[in-house]
Amino acid sequence: MTQNFEWRPFLERWSADRMAVAAHEDLDEELGGDVDGDLDGDLYDGLGEGTGEESEERSRTGWLGFEPAGGARIAALERRLGLRLPPSYRSFLAVTDGWLHATRSVHRLAAADEVAPHGDPSGLREVYEAELTEDSAPQEVLLAGMWERSLQLAADADGVDVLLDPGDVAADGEWAVYVHKALLGGDVERYASFAAFMQHMFRALYCDHGDNHPDFVTPTLREVAAAVERAWQDALAGAIEGPWATLRDARAYGGARAHALATQFELLLGGHGLAQCPSERRLTDPWYAGELLPLFIVQQMRMARDERALVGLHAEEDRGRVATLFAEIAAHTFRYEAPGPFGAAVATAREQARWGGTEEAWRTIAAALPAWEPYDERHLAPIGLLADPLLGPLLTPERRRQLLATPRAGQRGRPAGHAAPGGLADGPWVGGRPLGPSRLAGAGVGPEVAEDPGAGAGPGDLGPGGLGLAAGGCTETGAGSTAAGSTDAGANPGVSGSTEAGTGPAVAESTSADAGGAVPRNAGAASGRGRVAGAGVGGPGRGTATGAGAAPGRGGGLAWLAAADAPRESYRFILLRDRTPSEAAQALGTGPLFAPYLRREWSWLRATGVPAGDDGHRPILRVGAGGAGWSFGFDDDPEPFPTGPPGAPGLPGAPTPLGERASLGGAALTIWCQRPAQPSAAFPHALYVDYAEDGRQRFGFVLRGTAIERTGAVPDALAPERFCAALDGEPDVAPGVAPGAGPVAGRGPGRDAEAARAREQRVLAAVAEFFGVSLPRFALLHGRLHVVRSKPWSGPSAPHRIRATSRTVHR
Repeated sequence: MTQNFEWRPFLERWSADRMAVAAHEDLDEELGGDVDGDLDGDLYDGLGEGTGEESEERSRTGWLGFEPAGGARIAALERRLGLRLPPSYRSFLAVTDGWLHATRSVHRLAAADEVAPHGDPSGLREVYEAELTEDSAPQEVLLAGMWERSLQLAADADGVDVLLDPGDVAADGEWAVYVHKALLGGDVERYASFAAFMQHMFRALYCDHGDNHPDFVTPTLREVAAAVERAWQDALAGAIEGPWATLRDARAYGGARAHALATQFELLLGGHGLAQCPSERRLTDPWYAGELLPLFIVQQMRMARDERALVGLHAEEDRGRVATLFAEIAAHTFRYEAPGPFGAAVATAREQARWGGTEEAWRTIAAALPAWEPYDERHLAPIGLLADPLLGPLLTPERRRQLLATPRAGQRGRPAGHAAPGGLADGPWVGGRPLGPSRLAGAGVGPEVAEDPGAGAGPGDLGPGGLGLAAGGCTETGAGSTAAGSTDAGANPGVSGSTEAGTGPAVAESTSADAGGAVPRNAGAASGRGRVAGAGVGGPGRGTATGAGAAPGRGGGLAWLAAADAPRESYRFILLRDRTPSEAAQALGTGPLFAPYLRREWSWLRATGVPAGDDGHRPILRVGAGGAGWSFGFDDDPEPFPTGPPGAPGLPGAPTPLGERASLGGAALTIWCQRPAQPSAAFPHALYVDYAEDGRQRFGFVLRGTAIERTGAVPDALAPERFCAALDGEPDVAPGVAPGAGPVAGRGPGRDAEAARAREQRVLAAVAEFFGVSLPRFALLHGRLHVVRSKPWSGPSAPHRIRATSRTVHR
């Protein structure tokens, strides 16, 4: 509740601090310094106003108030208005009947007998109501009607209205305050109460002055600095909400350290970007050069801004290094580095993530977080990870919070039951109950904003977080707006055309998969998994691939490709046994190995950076590790599935030659899924599976609409007839897929498409189980993987290819 504010100690502190600011600016001017943020020109203006006794006190103490209004004058005002005043404004008048220099532009707040309805002299109600629609929010409706009913509190101001709205009332009886800046484009700021408005204006005194005068100190600033230090220590110990609230409060006082620490919280929890480049831009400062500068560059690229603007902000001797960093980030070859054991873990995690081992990479980083050390007192967490092209996408909202919740820098965490206080709960003034935002119902640091910009990120949101745009701190001059940004942790894609396979950024030969951990290069061969004795007779030793038996849609295995929340586009991929990812890139691709790209960046690369083939198509593959001893090349934008007449040599229309050629010295598993937007008899849903060993096709089959086409001796576990039962809603279940996952009875185009997808999911689960393979879901959907231009998928068949083909139609 807000009825018990102790205004006198708060207003005395305000008056004393304003006098200190005036004295400091006068001294600065005498020394020839720049006087930035001068409040109303001469800060002593108005100190002679009031009665003789008031004027004497004002000259001696700097008191900015007046004599109390008294109960009779307050009652007279309420009778005149026909309303009872809100608690915080009523108690304010009981202490002082008006106030000097409430803001830079409001020279005096009205006395009780001056308060009157605003009356909307400019006709703004009509303007705002004209913009209302049936979808307008309640707050927009309140704002439109506010202009006529509100009370004008600004008695002397330069183009600013301070309006107390009796129609915008909170549960505790407080009325909202609207500040209308007619000379600044008509901006309107809302505060939950009069007390919230005054608190923000007090902080604006420091926001206007403190940033430009780091040597300026008052008792208030000392208390704020102590609160910031406590918040930093608590944050390093793993506390989140309390320190973040304190730093948000403290930032409004203009301190550079509080702003830096609060910004890092927002980067990790709110998805916000960096509002402005620090005034100190020295590349000898590791916190700036290694943590902030890469993020600023990413942000500049996302906004398509000329790099010369940011480069030009640096000293001449540093501009070459900044330009080089721009080039590295554009080419996706930038590497985030950190000192000590944590830096070594980052290097290891990068190589694990390079081929899709994102889960293992995150575990490596998480395990090393306790050993992380800040560069100095401005440093909260390793935020530079967000700019790393391979590691940035790993930082999902859940992992960012986990990062902050992990005790770091030698901290052991707080005892059970300990909660770091939120906000400036112990001050920042003495002699009275604080009026900080944490004590005000609905009061924010500035104009009302959400307390937690990341509150909308639920625990199931696995999309990678990233950098948008946000301005924080001083909001009276119009800062503080927030715009949603992109959700990846990289920049506009660039092509590292000179990065040949196996060169450029270090390429690890480990083949860790998304959830599988590091595995030996020939682990698949050692276990016998994936080898087919004879022409499909018998089968590999059974065993479950990492995640293969999981419920559909989970990470690992292959069935997630057909899950309800998976992308709907066609796709194809080849898994090679006994090949590292870089070897798979050479076997399946041609030309250079490009730097790692996100899925949506890959489309850009396909359109601009990869030479077209003879047919104009630009097939490229993302390359990674696909389970124990397997590596893959994945294409999620293939050309239409080829067709061929029944009885043609080999499997009708089968694009197996690339898999056959790549299987020399090992084995190749090819899967191609065509998902037409509007399936038809001429262009049906098709799923193709082919297996080859040592350059020879062993078996394959196509499920094309209701037809089955097969060649070779398909193992019983993969017999295509088992999966066609899904078209009739029969309860045939493949390994790893829960009963009931298929469609229900009933036919039609939509039901056939649903049945085809359920059948696809069963086939993928069975193939993953049979061969012990998997594809890393997170890496393919959200992470960055190296890409290579694909060799042609079709072409002359191998001379010893199996010729026997059969075709059946399922009714």
